[in-house]
Amino acid sequence: MKIRVKIILLILVAIASIGIIGILSVSQFHQINDSLRNDLPNGISTIEKTSELNGLAQLMRYYDEVTTQSARNYAFTQDKTWEDRYKQTMSELNSIITKAINEGDDQDKTLFSDISRANLASQVLEIKSLNLTDQGRTADAIKIMESKEYADLENTFAQGLKDYAARHGTAYDQALVADTQNINAVTTKMQNLVDDSTRFLFISIISAVIMAIVLGLLFSSSVTKSIKKLISASNEISKGNFDTKIEIKGKDEFSNLQKSFNMMTESLQKSALIISQTEQKYRNLYAKSPSLLRSITTEGILTDCNDAYAKALGYTKQEAIGMSIYDHTAERSISILKNNVENWRNTNEVSYVEIWMKRKDGTTFPTLMSGATLYDERGQVIGRTVALTDMTEIYDTRKRLDEDEARLREQFGELQNAHNLLAITEKKYKNLYEDSPVLMRTIDIDGKILNCNRSYAKSLGYTKEEVIGKSIFEHTSDRTIEAMKESFEQWKNSGEVSNKEIWLKRKDGTTFPILLSANNLVDENGKLIGSNTVIRDITEIHQARKELEEKETRLRLQYDELRTAHELLASTEQQYRTLYEKTPVLLRTITTEGILTDCNEAYATTLGYTKQEAIGMTIYDHTAENSVKEMKDNLEEWKKTHEVSHKEIWMKRKDGTIFPCLLSGGTLYDENGDVIGRTVALTDLTEIYEARRKIEESEQQVKESLTKLQKLNSLKDDFLTMITHELKTPLVPIRGYSDILMSEMIGPINEEQKKRLEIIRSSTTSLLKLISDLLDAQKIELGQLKLNKDIHDLGDIIKNSVNKMKPDADKKGLIITADLREPVPFLCDSSRLEQVISNLISNSLDFCPSQNGKINIKLNSEKGHARIIVKDNGIGIAKESISKIFVKFYQVDTSLTREHGGTGIGLAVCKGIVEGHNGKIWAESEGKGKGTEIHILLPLVK
Repeated sequence: MKIRVKIILLILVAIASIGIIGILSVSQFHQINDSLRNDLPNGISTIEKTSELNGLAQLMRYYDEVTTQSARNYAFTQDKTWEDRYKQTMSELNSIITKAINEGDDQDKTLFSDISRANLASQVLEIKSLNLTDQGRTADAIKIMESKEYADLENTFAQGLKDYAARHGTAYDQALVADTQNINAVTTKMQNLVDDSTRFLFISIISAVIMAIVLGLLFSSSVTKSIKKLISASNEISKGNFDTKIEIKGKDEFSNLQKSFNMMTESLQKSALIISQTEQKYRNLYAKSPSLLRSITTEGILTDCNDAYAKALGYTKQEAIGMSIYDHTAERSISILKNNVENWRNTNEVSYVEIWMKRKDGTTFPTLMSGATLYDERGQVIGRTVALTDMTEIYDTRKRLDEDEARLREQFGELQNAHNLLAITEKKYKNLYEDSPVLMRTIDIDGKILNCNRSYAKSLGYTKEEVIGKSIFEHTSDRTIEAMKESFEQWKNSGEVSNKEIWLKRKDGTTFPILLSANNLVDENGKLIGSNTVIRDITEIHQARKELEEKETRLRLQYDELRTAHELLASTEQQYRTLYEKTPVLLRTITTEGILTDCNEAYATTLGYTKQEAIGMTIYDHTAENSVKEMKDNLEEWKKTHEVSHKEIWMKRKDGTIFPCLLSGGTLYDENGDVIGRTVALTDLTEIYEARRKIEESEQQVKESLTKLQKLNSLKDDFLTMITHELKTPLVPIRGYSDILMSEMIGPINEEQKKRLEIIRSSTTSLLKLISDLLDAQKIELGQLKLNKDIHDLGDIIKNSVNKMKPDADKKGLIITADLREPVPFLCDSSRLEQVISNLISNSLDFCPSQNGKINIKLNSEKGHARIIVKDNGIGIAKESISKIFVKFYQVDTSLTREHGGTGIGLAVCKGIVEGHNGKIWAESEGKGKGTEIHILLPLVK
């Protein structure tokens, strides 16, 4: 056989062998290619989807913790930053849950739908808590956040994430390992195929060595290089280098295999990027949160913390990480924290608890701790992340509340002392009712007037006797009678009397306006029985109101006109500019340095400048010297707060004259929100200042009138003193001469003349007593009653008084007895006390029945006091009159036909003398016809 044929045969055999081997290799490569096209992409898709869903689940857990913590912190601190963070995080959480539902499989959709429902229900409660906090109802807001319903919803949310983790916990790692194993299996299979093909070629085409070697080398070189590339790339991927790529040459099956391999690495790279971005976003939120965040192991060792935590405790993050949580806990809270950690280890739940933290420098501060448990991919607890809310401000607020409560207690004690002092002095000021210039009246539940002061009676043109007993409606003008009845019925039903404007009617028929208010009178059972009504004459106020209403009407018309003009001017920017320029209010616009950039015509004209002259000047050029400092302070305050506060400023015109104005306005911002100036309105206060000046002049006139009235009152007192002395001067000789005539020293007189002289003498004595009482009453009112005190026996004083009054008692057939058991020495003015006792006996003589009347005087000492009781069996005193008999000029019987005389001064003088001895005097009577007892209580001085 020729060499050529052999070569051809060898070539044919080699070609046939190569063809067979090629067919077998292609078959194997198709199997590998199918695995790379189907199995590996499916595994990569599973990894990618699982990785993305895991990232979304981690974000759900984190954002739920942020929204929960933000809602709680807002309820506790009312800091708007937490409310803003909640609203921002809430929308992101909702979008993440929606995305997870859309991208998951059927079971994932079910799990994430349950999580979504729990989240929406939780958000309803959280938003309700935010709204309650905005309304100031923080207690109700905290109650919602700590409610069982809210905790159950949060547990449902957390359980959904745990169920998802249980289902997908290791899916990502398993898929990655499986695909790596598939790649290794494919490469191993390809190596075996190459070895088999090489042996087959070596045995089959040994005769075509050169061609086999050439073809084998070419084939081996091509396959080996491709396999080595795949093996090298697989090793790089197993090391985590997802950027690895295989250079593709040609269009054979190895090229397809290399393309599939590169697609796999790209998918792995994208999954790794998503996981990295998710972890970075979580890390940024963790690091930048203003809350104090820390992560710990189950043994309480810090594995991480944010900057806010480290800074608050005075550490760097490197110093804090690795320390025990008890190193950062104040001694007072260590046992509480240990109990909390132990409870967390048992339940995996982080409960809310107040913990005192300890800084690096040893100082402590209170916090509220909350958080969440951390799980690994198998659902095992590996630690927890907690948020610590600084409660220093809350504790400071509690401390201030305690201090305020202590101050309130102290103030209450002071008020109680003041009340006791008022009770002591109440007796001294009960005459204010009668002498007050304010109109006052006392009524019963039926509107009947029981009492009134002199000002009330005088203002209405009546005497007090005419007023008392009348209905309040008789003194009410017809124009307000219905309003008065309505107010009266309202008072009877509610016990409240609001300031009511009523027109009263005088005796002569004229009317005048008053403002009515009252204090209720109740009996010992708290039942409403009447009121003390205070009435203020508002004639001048009513006239001023009328003038104000007229001015208001004019102003309203002007306002309506201005509003119409404003609505027309507001249609375009040019109209607004016209309003700025033409308004009568002084307007100017300035920079932050106080330089005028614009002003209206009113401003320039008022200050005497043109607009061109005014613009570019500083505001201090237009400010009066006495207001420059206030203007500077106002500008500096505005720069800090960006708020233009109302301020009275004196402006300076070009000619140097000044005028007052009220400054107000608003801040101007550029498109970036930066302050660039302000526009202010300056309201001319010249008229207001003029009105204020007139009011001050009116006040001065009122003061002058008051001074004149005080002088008149002093003249009245001087006149009363003078007139009593002038009356007493002629009475003394009249009495003296009547005594001389009755003694018949200058000649005999008959019985009829003696009777007439006796009448003269008795009348003179009564008039002298009246004048003396008037003088004494005047001295008591002025505080000028002089007492010459010395030690005297009260029994002797009473005996002297009885002996002096006994002749008068004998004439009327009355019996006077004195029960004086033991001497009672007392520091007193004996003549004044004798005057009191004699006056009381004289009153009893007047009101006791003749022939069978009895007067008894008792004296005894008890508990450091001497008590004198003057008792008679006379006509007695009605209960409603007992408290009034010591009031000057008061008469129980004021009728013209009264049986008993008197001026109503004697008992008032007795009261003044007794009180001058630091004593008390009062009357007791069971009623008319049952006699009277006058009690005197005097303090004994050791």
